[in-house]
Amino acid sequence: MKKIFIVLTFIFISLLSYSKEPLEVEIEFFKKEKTELSFNKEVALGLIKIKEKNNPKYEKFLDYIDSSLQKKGKVKYSTNLNFEKICMEIFSEDNKLLCEIKLPDEFSNILNEYLSFTSDKEEAIKFLKETLAQNSNLSITKNNGKIKILEEFNSIQDGHKIKSISEIILKKELNENQKQTLLSLKGKELINKYKNYMESDISKNYTDGKLISIVEYKNSILESITIFEGNNNFKQEIEYTDSKQLNGTFRRYENDKIVEEIIFENNLPKVKKLYHQNGNLAVEMPVKNGKVDGEVKSYYENGNIQSILYYKNGFLIYENGKPKGVRY
Repeated sequence: MKKIFIVLTFIFISLLSYSKEPLEVEIEFFKKEKTELSFNKEVALGLIKIKEKNNPKYEKFLDYIDSSLQKKGKVKYSTNLNFEKICMEIFSEDNKLLCEIKLPDEFSNILNEYLSFTSDKEEAIKFLKETLAQNSNLSITKNNGKIKILEEFNSIQDGHKIKSISEIILKKELNENQKQTLLSLKGKELINKYKNYMESDISKNYTDGKLISIVEYKNSILESITIFEGNNNFKQEIEYTDSKQLNGTFRRYENDKIVEEIIFENNLPKVKKLYHQNGNLAVEMPVKNGKVDGEVKSYYENGNIQSILYYKNGFLIYENGKPKGVRY
């Protein structure tokens, strides 16, 4: 699952105020992308089969994958972190142990260092299990040359149940040359190459059973990010119109009604709109270099225009001591 981390900051000073500060509209995006493929994606792509071809520890697991796909066109398995053995366990659909994968030494070192600073080791281990333990359920389906990957991750963080569900559809099965190419790449080059094979990727994240975000990719392009707040009465949504994720539209909703919209280009706001509760446009303002600049229009709830005011570099323009513009 591609995880993406976003911080949205919006600064808006009342349109009709006479503040000495410039009227600003600001959007900041902070994105953190993974630079490696997850274990489950490598299994679905056939990369683990190549990497661990001569590793006897993987033999039973890989045979299970091949056999299930050949017989049913589908395979299911689950994973679980075992803290006592410091390994990841892999189980078949009927809960038979298929494989134990030793975790990196760094994990063991961090665990031992943490335990050395606590007097109640049992309580500390319990806390770590609740915080770090993550189990996943995965299914891989092959149909008409395409691969469908369904991942479900479950964990507990700060006492809250966290669930992430990801549905990925790959355009085709990879041939041996394509697999070897992926294995030869690292970092962004690897991820970008992988995206070429991806038809769609929809991730939904839940906290205590409540949907908190949806991230959607289509044909390797990030199409939209939707963030739900509170009891899902508040929602923020970003739709991208280009593969570099520089252009698109931000929308904010309250009780499923749009209240704010920002059109951005090169990650900079170009137009900001505010809406009345009935859904009609309330204010429309052009933005240049993060500041309101140009003809700002406001509207009554019935859609009739209320006023036109003029801004320059974030400041209201005055003529003969009065705001430049028209009021209706």
